[in-house]
Amino acid sequence: DQLHIWVQGLPFIVALFLAFFATDLFQYWAHRFFHTRVSLWRFHSIHHSTQNMDWLAGSRTHFIDIFFTRAMTFIPLYILGFSSTVFNVYIIFIAIHAVLIHANTRINFGPLKYIFTTPQYHHWHHCEDPKYYGHNFASIFPFIDMIFGTYYLPGKDWPAGTGVHEAEYPKGFVKQTIYPFTKSPFDTDLNMEERSDR
Repeated sequence: DQLHIWVQGLPFIVALFLAFFATDLFQYWAHRFFHTRVSLWRFHSIHHSTQNMDWLAGSRTHFIDIFFTRAMTFIPLYILGFSSTVFNVYIIFIAIHAVLIHANTRINFGPLKYIFTTPQYHHWHHCEDPKYYGHNFASIFPFIDMIFGTYYLPGKDWPAGTGVHEAEYPKGFVKQTIYPFTKSPFDTDLNMEERSDR
């Protein structure tokens, strides 16, 4: 239709930015809902339970979490009708970037940290200290968190630790997959202080 024709007629860089922005905006709200709704947080908390952040931490995610979040990011890609080239570049970028922001690296990204999310930025999202909960939900662009009042990046500091404060999770893939289905959405041991009230 006309929308798809218009989007596919945009210069490549403009279309790529639009794809990144649209998907990150949808992902931001999906991610935030996973933190603010008990029934969703019990699935997403599996991802936050890791106490040793490294490049594999991004893969430690419950399939319900992955399915819902990925579905939300694909909605704008489908509706706006980006070209296959833009779509493929987005998929490659997000796969590499997801590994990077969870990685245990202290690379100095300089001014880029204000344009793209970095390991430091995302590690604060995983901080185990409850007073820092509810920040840095964006996956690509920090300015989205700035717009909605959830941005947090304290200079060169890093969180002292990551994980879910005072919560116990079973060991192993199968047990962690089953775990959220065995807990009531109203159980308090899933640490719903993680929610953002901003």
